[in-house]
Amino acid sequence: MFTPIAKIAKQSASSFKKETVPEHLVSDIISFGFTRSQAEGSLRKCDNNMERAVDYLLTHPEDNFEPTSDEMQVDKVGNLIIEKDINTNNSSVYDLYAFITHLGKNTSHGHYVSHIKKGNDWIYFNDSKVNIDSDPPIHKGYIYFYKNY
Repeated sequence: MFTPIAKIAKQSASSFKKETVPEHLVSDIISFGFTRSQAEGSLRKCDNNMERAVDYLLTHPEDNFEPTSDEMQVDKVGNLIIEKDINTNNSSVYDLYAFITHLGKNTSHGHYVSHIKKGNDWIYFNDSKVNIDSDPPIHKGYIYFYKNY
């Protein structure tokens, strides 16, 4: 039996249509610190199941949902501005001020050190010394700390 061409075209068009996601689920995921695009994208991937969507975001950090221009902007001095609530236009600027790195083969061997930003300098804190680090290993951070302005 053949399927009419019009029916196939209608099915194809509906499959490309952007799926809507419930706004209350998007708001709940945003309240966990994710962006609107991450919330909407993960809900679409997980059939609007909030628990699966959050689990997906936590276990697939490589799946980068592109933020919309409303969600992310950079101000004149290069600080990242992330929209908290697009409807009220409240925004926050976050600045990296400290991070922790691990020195050693694995987590059971070695130790943790920290870098804290003071002015324009990064200060290195080890068990036995404190000094300025001109090339801090920001990309090797284990935990990052941000200030909200």
